[in-house]
Amino acid sequence: MKTVTSTFLMAAALTFGLSARADEAAKPAAAAAKVPAATTKPTVTAQSPATAATAPAIPEKAKIDWDKMSKAERKKYMKATVLPAAKKMFAAYDAKKYSKVTCATCHGPGATDGSFKMPNPELPKLPKSPEGFKELAEKKPEMMKFMGQTVKPTVAALLGQEPWEPQNPKGFGCIGCHESMK
Repeated sequence: MKTVTSTFLMAAALTFGLSARADEAAKPAAAAAKVPAATTKPTVTAQSPATAATAPAIPEKAKIDWDKMSKAERKKYMKATVLPAAKKMFAAYDAKKYSKVTCATCHGPGATDGSFKMPNPELPKLPKSPEGFKELAEKKPEMMKFMGQTVKPTVAALLGQEPWEPQNPKGFGCIGCHESMK
């Protein structure tokens, strides 16, 4: 459990651009003072200023109880609220790559078989170690920033949840959609 916690603390540190070392990021009190509140920040992407200016703002936290919603209610809500927001968010990040965002973009085969299982094993797997997250952030800095500062807080808000942060390890975060590497 300590490794998983350290991994996600490091992910947050990398995602939010903190300069703390992994061992410092594992100290919640220190990390809490350094991590900005994602829902109070404007949407930030690593794209050009023109693209960043058109990125949708992080919405207010939805007044829903996802856990108490039926499967039919969830499906209706996802189609009416989450999917349109996802289309805008991903198009603002990379309109060419994300020209067609559908339920399958996030849910993969679960969108076809009706299970909508998450996390989706078809999405990129996330590393388990701080070193792995550091390497990923170096290879794909724009995507890491987009996912951490736009996707995570937006989806969390739309699902009526707080985003994952070191001081809120039960919040919605990366592992809500992605699996960890084996």
